[in-house]
Amino acid sequence: GGKGGGKGGGKCGGKDGGKGVGKGGGKGDPPPPRRMSAGKGGGEQNRNSSANRGKSPFKKTLKLVNPVYGNSQHTTVFNSAQHPEFDPELITSMLTPTGEGPATRRFVLKKETGVCVLDKNRAQNMAITVNRLRVPLGEVCDRLMALDLSQPDFTADHVELLQGKLPTAEESRNILKYEDQPEVLRDIERKMLPLCNLPSADVRLRLAHLALTHTARFQSLHGHLECVRSASAEVLSSQRLRELLRNILAVSNYINHGTCEGAKAFSVKSLAAFASYKDRGTCALQLLCATLSHADSFVQGLISDLPNLSEAARENTALLRQELQAFRGSVTFAEASVTTLDLDAPAMRRASAILDPLHKEQALLENTFEQAIAACREAQRFCGEEVAQAEAMTCEEFFFCISDFVQQLVPVAKAASRKRNPRSSRVSQVSQATAAPATD
Repeated sequence: GGKGGGKGGGKCGGKDGGKGVGKGGGKGDPPPPRRMSAGKGGGEQNRNSSANRGKSPFKKTLKLVNPVYGNSQHTTVFNSAQHPEFDPELITSMLTPTGEGPATRRFVLKKETGVCVLDKNRAQNMAITVNRLRVPLGEVCDRLMALDLSQPDFTADHVELLQGKLPTAEESRNILKYEDQPEVLRDIERKMLPLCNLPSADVRLRLAHLALTHTARFQSLHGHLECVRSASAEVLSSQRLRELLRNILAVSNYINHGTCEGAKAFSVKSLAAFASYKDRGTCALQLLCATLSHADSFVQGLISDLPNLSEAARENTALLRQELQAFRGSVTFAEASVTTLDLDAPAMRRASAILDPLHKEQALLENTFEQAIAACREAQRFCGEEVAQAEAMTCEEFFFCISDFVQQLVPVAKAASRKRNPRSSRVSQVSQATAAPATD
């Protein structure tokens, strides 16, 4: 409209009486806004319109970037006649909290009337603990009084919940003032009455926790000690390890003295320096593999000789000693508890049923620990270590020196075997190629 009006008006104005119309209407009026068609696609306004949006069934919505709610003007990945299999009920059920397991919600202590002995935070923490127990607190106290821990609905986790949450001596005295009229107490104080009446509640809880956990503690510690002892026996019995260490000594002497004669032994601490030695483009590990027949298979056989070595290298002898000391302390506590607690005949029998396996487990752990340390020291002496010195290696340091060296030797041995027999390597590659299915 602007172009036509400018040119047309200029010509007419020049002919009929000057430039009046031409100049004044040269560019013409701006074009009117284009009307959006209600036909195909509904235009940009309809494509992004929220008129057809449904209401979310969930409290929280998902924010999409530049969502299009109308038909696209060009083909996209979303223009498909095949719709995905979509089950709205399944999605709704997955995003809706179910009744399985306790719902994670903040516990709020109900405002109740009654005498309040505990402060707000203390009362709330105790109420949370009581609500997490599967067994009523009164029944828990009866079981602790009788040392009856045979029921599966009372576990070590429940004991741990109660430990540290017991009423103090002062709180117990103040709650027990209303023992004859519990109805005047607030709900949580009323629930605490059985605990306040339980004699030596903290000792009984600790004894119950020990009774429920000592078997798992014993099995774990015994397994770690057996790992150390087994690794020591493997080091002593492996013929491949003996050959490996002797060859390392020969190569080291040749590097240092030009002959295989020289040093008669070395510490396994030297293995790290041997593995990192390199001169004129050749490393000591390559020289070592040259002395081994079929280096790759030799190293793989060595690894199979020492199945517990890498696990033993990750142990901590000082920590194992501390755990054994803690187990001794637990047994001593159990013995003292049985003598100090006022137990009837059935409870005393149950206490004996706790003490008997504890004594057997302690004796076995003590024996296994001594055997494991002695076996490791023997393996160290066999490998040339001076175990009597104050700076003698720990068991895990000794095992790590050997394990780390073997792991560094693995790739070098594989490369040496391929280099020594290139024809078999090429034959293997050809066999794999011919065995592969043909593709168009």
